[in-house]
Amino acid sequence: MIVSLYIGSDKLDLFKDETIELNSSVQDVNDITKNTTDFTQNFSVPASEINNTIFKHYYDATLDNGFDARTKVDGSIKVDGLTYKYGKFRLSSVKVKQGKASSYSIVFFGNLVSLVDLVKTDELSSLDLSAYNHEYSSANVLTGLQSGLFSNKIVYPLFAKKQYYYNSDVNDNVNVSNLANIAFNGGTTNGILWSDLRPSIALLPIIEAIETKYNIVFSRDFFGREEFTKLYLWINEKTEKAINGGEFRTVFNATDDPRFNLVDNEGTYPSDTYNKTTVYIYPEAGYENTIYTFKKYNNGEVQVQSTQTGNKLHYDWDYPGGDPNTIAFAIECNTSFKYTAVFTMEIPHEGFYVTTSGVNIIGSDFYITNNLPKLKIIDFLKGLFNMFKLIVIQDNYNGTIYVNTLKDYYAAGKVYNITEYVNHNSHDIQRGELLSEIIYKFEDPTTILNTQFKKNVGQGYGDEQLKLEGENGKPLDGGTQDYKVPFEQIVYERLLDINDNNADTNIMYGAIIDEETEPANPKPHIHYVANNQIGAKTISFINDSGTEIELTSTINVPSHTLGFESPQFSTVFGKEINEYSREIINNTLFSNYHKDYITSIFNFKRRTFKYEAFLPLRVALKLQLNDVLQIHNQYFRINKLKWNLITGKTSFELINSFDNTINGFSASRSNIITDASAKVESIFVTNLVNYSFIVNDLGDGTTWLNSVTNVGANIYFDIAENTTGVPRSLSVTFTNTDTLQELTITITQNGGTITFGSTTILWGNTTITFNN
Repeated sequence: MIVSLYIGSDKLDLFKDETIELNSSVQDVNDITKNTTDFTQNFSVPASEINNTIFKHYYDATLDNGFDARTKVDGSIKVDGLTYKYGKFRLSSVKVKQGKASSYSIVFFGNLVSLVDLVKTDELSSLDLSAYNHEYSSANVLTGLQSGLFSNKIVYPLFAKKQYYYNSDVNDNVNVSNLANIAFNGGTTNGILWSDLRPSIALLPIIEAIETKYNIVFSRDFFGREEFTKLYLWINEKTEKAINGGEFRTVFNATDDPRFNLVDNEGTYPSDTYNKTTVYIYPEAGYENTIYTFKKYNNGEVQVQSTQTGNKLHYDWDYPGGDPNTIAFAIECNTSFKYTAVFTMEIPHEGFYVTTSGVNIIGSDFYITNNLPKLKIIDFLKGLFNMFKLIVIQDNYNGTIYVNTLKDYYAAGKVYNITEYVNHNSHDIQRGELLSEIIYKFEDPTTILNTQFKKNVGQGYGDEQLKLEGENGKPLDGGTQDYKVPFEQIVYERLLDINDNNADTNIMYGAIIDEETEPANPKPHIHYVANNQIGAKTISFINDSGTEIELTSTINVPSHTLGFESPQFSTVFGKEINEYSREIINNTLFSNYHKDYITSIFNFKRRTFKYEAFLPLRVALKLQLNDVLQIHNQYFRINKLKWNLITGKTSFELINSFDNTINGFSASRSNIITDASAKVESIFVTNLVNYSFIVNDLGDGTTWLNSVTNVGANIYFDIAENTTGVPRSLSVTFTNTDTLQELTITITQNGGTITFGSTTILWGNTTITFNN
């Protein structure tokens, strides 16, 4: 076996007897804060004439334009002339003997640059999401509340930094700073004040912005699924209710003083004399009570800052002369603001100069990045990876970073029988590392309902504390593992009509207030959105002109589940009560993404096996960490492997496999249960390349399935609205046309709403509920 190492296109000279071992581990692809890639230990190459040229005589620190060892350099490994790995080399050191370089110590890393190294300490606010900036107006807020903006990438779900309640009593018109009755009851003062609401952005645009900023591409194996694309991040970075508006420079007309020529909102002081200068800010009619901040810049730095409320600001100062200084003025405001600025300068023995701006307008645009929660990008990604137990692997050929659930990554593997290549003289069997407890935890709650929930239950809503016990009921002999994500859960509230025997409304909201009912500032909150029919109990919306509007159609409410009827996906680790349906959330993050792995890892029969083998090159070059190895009649998953590129010896750390459903044609779920609204549902299918499908009639027809399409390994079902009032089902059978393997997906759509005059009948699976 001939091994060749290349830095760029330059081939390195190698020692004949040097050991080069490539290490790979599932643990690394399962934690993006680790190397997340193949790597070697330090190994040496000779300080030959060729290598000295490649490394530019790094041992000589006096040379200009030498080799930069501060960064990794592109390279590759070839085995018998075939490219095995693309990646990067790092020069670690040079050994010098008797004043002469003898060898270079280098390390090889797989082609996936550590995401930690890539994004460093950058925060979400550094991303370019300007495509989703929009005017913060009651019209846009209403659209975002009822449907969405930018093809629903931006929505305004019902979160408020005040307490809402529902009372259909026409005499209840409460709407104060921290409390509001939102029922439409004929009053003119109560309801959802448009400026109480802030938007949420879908997570996929954030992923896309990360890709753009760092010139990477994540696969859509997971990021293309409905369970992810329908997740949102609530946007509100501050405790106060006001939005964080942008800075606005004051624009002056041409000055009467030629020495003070304001260009692009800046001006240069005369330097030859002592000057007295003054700035006046005059709010336009209707903006007299607007809160704004005045800033004076001197050579680009803020020299004066003052927050004002009132009819005008009068600010003056003396300038002692000297070197010319460049000044600028700025007004910052959290809402729309119109004003006129006047600048005056008095120069002794010369005169009094005045320059007046036109009417300046600060728009009411909502700047997404200005309002994003304070969170590092790497912590955001790690939080997602921990929630959904995702793995990340660099594709050596197309540069895409493969992202998928560990379960589906394992399902796409192959089986290799390596019995004849294994050293059977001896192998080790170990207990392996065990845990006695695994804690899945969100950030500590700051909002009132979840704070109370934690006091009552002992842990926050959505947390899970998993105790691992043996057959005798005793805790396993191991430590504790924490899975803490940087997101905070909020307990929602489905509103009851207190004037109608506490009858349910279709309105659910999140109160972003603390125990003192003051506005809270929770950590980043990830949620689903349900576009609910409002029904007979309508609500009020107060627009920017103070007009009360009755909302009767749909409204976006936050949700911990993707849909309320038999939801299959959620944002909680542990089983909790769904605040809307009041049913147990069974399909949790743990059960969907973690349970199978935990069950297999801590199985009573689980062992760690250490084998050594000499694999044929055709196997060694293709072997992946999701493959299953067969040794005699036993099957094993790869935990770690170390391949000596020189000798061909592979050292395996294996775990006995309890699930050998691999190299199959399998789906992430076989049953889709959805509500009556028109929507698109998706599944992920392993080894989806060439396929055909047949839609099967189960007695309810098939025309309501508009289309079946795929993007990569994700298959999408476009389902029409169910207006029949009764549940309906069909199935779709897929055939892998290469292997003739089949799988069947059953789709069940629950019943809708039928209206008979003034009476509404809501049909569920088995229950009929009569409302007003």
